Amino acid sequence: MPGGDLRQIGLDWPVSSYTGWGVFGLHLCLALVRRGTAAPVLFHPPQLDLTPAQARLFEQVRVRELPAARHVDFPVLHALGNQLCDFGLLSGAGDAGLVFFEDARLDREACERAKKYRLIIAGSNWNGELLRQAGIAHVAVAQQGYDESVFYPGLKAPTWPGRFVIFSGGKLEPRKAQDLVLQAFAEFHVRHPEALLVTAWHGFSDQIELDLPRTPDGKPDIAAWAAQYGIPQDAVVDIGFIPNRRMGEVLRACDAALFPNRCEGGTNLVAMEALASGLPTILSSNTGHLDLIETVPCWVLKDQGPSMQEGWGESSIDECLMHLEEIYADRKKAAARALGAARVLQENWSWAIRAAKVAEALGY
Repeated sequence: MPGGDLRQIGLDWPVSSYTGWGVFGLHLCLALVRRGTAAPVLFHPPQLDLTPAQARLFEQVRVRELPAARHVDFPVLHALGNQLCDFGLLSGAGDAGLVFFEDARLDREACERAKKYRLIIAGSNWNGELLRQAGIAHVAVAQQGYDESVFYPGLKAPTWPGRFVIFSGGKLEPRKAQDLVLQAFAEFHVRHPEALLVTAWHGFSDQIELDLPRTPDGKPDIAAWAAQYGIPQDAVVDIGFIPNRRMGEVLRACDAALFPNRCEGGTNLVAMEALASGLPTILSSNTGHLDLIETVPCWVLKDQGPSMQEGWGESSIDECLMHLEEIYADRKKAAARALGAARVLQENWSWAIRAAKVAEALGY
């Protein structure tokens, strides 16, 4: 049995190539295998699209059926969300939690839930500080990483020739601020008709909080939504739902990335992937984004007004346009600055580095 002589650690969420949580779990498993310090065990069938090298490593990850007792005799790592809610299926011995959350105020029930775990790993300094302010002291901060084999700088791919391509990514929900992206792009397109918005807004499920137009098969109709903002159909490309390892080629075909997000419990994996690909990237100066802004050269949306929830930030459309115009006006200068950002990501933010820090925080 792979990893039979190593300490086991269970992951109580689905590992996949298609969701933020899934990608985190995948790379944590690969990091544990590389380190040889623990044997990861999965209880949910993984849904993967791997490179050959990743596939060889993943062969050492054990997938077993969920035990009838819903309990195992080794530690389990749990995926926690808002108010530290755990939607997992089993418990172990000496369990830990990995948390990304968007609620700026933790209630009494959340503080009680925290007591179930020997350690809670927060995905950003913002989350870590909110936990400590709530009186939860057994906290470590260990941010997510990115796949350096997929996301790296390169010559601009000629996918959309003659267009100035602006990328926006992240699942459709109010905190991701796709409405602000559409507002900013609509104005930018009036000034620059060759501008093209490329969106990667689909998630593993099309169950979303936003009331959007739908295609005949029930999926969000991004072109129809953009049209409500006056954006013509030929100015938007919706790339749909694709595996993470194909996103690098999409990003290397773009000229800029825009993330006026209202809140990020983590450091925004899609933004990290854009930065690592050498794409001039605009980030809102709030919540989990602050961990990137502190060390990574990017274009910062400093004007943050009150937003939908306490602790969130509302970016300025004018500031979005200002940064887009700056990148558009001097693409050579913007590209040089973006390459500097990619170097910082390579040195500090790859999954090989970040997942290892999670493993170390867990004691593996």
